[in-house]
Amino acid sequence: MSASPKKESPKKEEKPEVEAKAEEVVAEEKTKTGKEREEDEADEDALYALSNPDVATKYTTCGEICNKAMEKVISMLKAGGDIYTICKEGDEFIEAEAAKVYNKRAKYDENEKKNMTKKQLEVIEAGGEASLRVIPKGVAFPVCISVDNVAGHFSPMKQDTMTLAAGALVKIDLGVHVDGFITQAAQTVVCPGEDGKVTKVTGDKADVTLAAWTAAEAALRKIEVGANNNDVTAVMKLAADEFKVNGVTGVLGHQLKRNCIDGKRTVINRENPEQGEGKFEKVANHTFKEGEVYCLDVMMSSGEGKVKEVTDFRHTIYKKTENSYMLKTPKGRQFMGEVGSRFKHMPFTLRSIEDEGAARIGIKEAVAHELLHTYPVMMEKKDKFIAQFKFTVLLLGNGTKKITGVACKVEDFESDKKVENEELKKVLEKVVGNKKRRNKKAKEEKKE
Repeated sequence: MSASPKKESPKKEEKPEVEAKAEEVVAEEKTKTGKEREEDEADEDALYALSNPDVATKYTTCGEICNKAMEKVISMLKAGGDIYTICKEGDEFIEAEAAKVYNKRAKYDENEKKNMTKKQLEVIEAGGEASLRVIPKGVAFPVCISVDNVAGHFSPMKQDTMTLAAGALVKIDLGVHVDGFITQAAQTVVCPGEDGKVTKVTGDKADVTLAAWTAAEAALRKIEVGANNNDVTAVMKLAADEFKVNGVTGVLGHQLKRNCIDGKRTVINRENPEQGEGKFEKVANHTFKEGEVYCLDVMMSSGEGKVKEVTDFRHTIYKKTENSYMLKTPKGRQFMGEVGSRFKHMPFTLRSIEDEGAARIGIKEAVAHELLHTYPVMMEKKDKFIAQFKFTVLLLGNGTKKITGVACKVEDFESDKKVENEELKKVLEKVVGNKKRRNKKAKEEKKE
């Protein structure tokens, strides 16, 4: 009688070294004290400071691409235009423009080396082309086209697309990064007819858009080194009151850092303490510091300003979190593998995932295990209108520098309301830019 073959216990699947190292870094981060985290953050801030000419140049280059992309998307708007196609071509334009810059390989910095495996460090020490890194660049936030009462994050899949109507209030939101340095912008425009001509709008559409633009211009003049974030919020409310509209609750402008689109230091669009339980109704008070970068997000509503998550539209924009979990399905692991390798720290759209089947399976698992943060489509009440302007600023020692955001076409909006508040008028009269230049101009005016 022959002996039956011995059954071998299945081998435990070993994680790739890179993945194991990533989990080790996350675990180590969790054990750090608050003071240790602050020290690490201070080291990173010093390494990626605006005082570094290379960092400043990357931000301004990124800002230029951001503004070009905004102009490109605006030029594609017209009655009958397909939102899916506009968003897709907008993202492709960003990628194409980003591909033209920073094509030489660069050295890894000390912060990047901390997260590397032993083998990776050995390759760097050996020198040669393999020891240098390719500079990542491209979309930092997918192009979104949100119409009328839709507040944001509408970047549909092909099967969920919609078409534009002449006279619609269109909000365009997008972001770009170069080497992890991020700039963002959002703009509100009137959709042209099929002939490309815009018919001037009045009433709520005009009021809410001019309020948002006025608030954005006032906020730009308030955000500077030494100023307080609550003062920026207060001046935005003055603009809302002048046009009899409301700021949208839950909207935050964030400090931008390398590979971080939503820094902890924020500027709230509307402070609304009477709601009490609102998650974002109040934010920590802080003073702006030299060398910081912010994306200010101004959003106004002709309604109450209390937007809700939409269940009718599929959410398509996500961002990878710091959480770690091995998904059960092969398709799910394939999906998260693509997210980790292609998008890393940046928000992405399901539209850009190569295998749509893997995305459908993976997204449910990933969200359930909190591997992804969702950017839901948000909406105001029917027959109300939302307007938005978003821009990126560098806080420099000689003044605030706005590097993204194109001018509002105020000639397309006609309102029977105007700015009469003296405090707001005074803020809007302030010249933005280089302090030395402003002081020189003031002296010249005084002589005259």
